[in-house]
Amino acid sequence: MPDIYVKIRYKDVEATFEGDIDSVYKEILRWFNKYIPALDIAQKLIIDIDYSKLADLLSRYIFFTREGDIILRDEADKFSQHNKILLVLSSAKLLEFTGKRESSGVSLEELSRILRSSTKSLSSRLSELKNIGYVNKDRRNKNVVYSISIKGLIDLERRFPSSD
Repeated sequence: MPDIYVKIRYKDVEATFEGDIDSVYKEILRWFNKYIPALDIAQKLIIDIDYSKLADLLSRYIFFTREGDIILRDEADKFSQHNKILLVLSSAKLLEFTGKRESSGVSLEELSRILRSSTKSLSSRLSELKNIGYVNKDRRNKNVVYSISIKGLIDLERRFPSSD
């Protein structure tokens, strides 16, 4: 049985796709590009997160528990605090995508616990990362949470190139 089944109808054209998520996603994009040519032009300008690639990158430095907790591997100890923050925030983004977290936002206290670092030190690093556009700062209810931006994800991929 396929992982996913999708049926699309656009004007008088209809298509059905089934299989694993990655292949169905690629087939749907090809179909859209064929039947909606303007998307082909836009596709060249749009950046999208490859969550499979992100998971491969993170698996070298991060563990996840079944409950969605984030734990740094020993391999991440050698990195700067900036890089560790980006790894943790990227992990939260991936966990949100997989449904293990409600939000990709991480509080300063949670970051402090994961990174075993003072909130004062982390606050300074987060401010620096926010100023260069790698981190977003949002207020949720009465709490401040941080999340990685698309620019931060792009930089993370540059800092930690894939091993393939």
